[in-house]
Amino acid sequence: MTEPKTAEEYLQSGIDKFLEEDYLGAIDDFTKAIEINPKDAEAYLNRGIAKQKDEDLKGACEDWKKAAELGDEDAAELLKEHCE
Repeated sequence: MTEPKTAEEYLQSGIDKFLEEDYLGAIDDFTKAIEINPKDAEAYLNRGIAKQKDEDLKGACEDWKKAAELGDEDAAELLKEHCE
């Protein structure tokens, strides 16, 4: 398998790693997706979920806040449930 190159490929790779319970690997891939496309709300949302699984609630809340600012309603819900 070749290394992902686009934000979308990193996002999908992160989702795949998350499903395999490789949360740190998923966080790395979501971070790379965000570096390529800083307005990718889905990458922030998913990175937040991976951080929550990795017991980093503070980091999760920061990512969900950013995703919510970018218009992600799921992130806004997670923010309300876990961060306020």
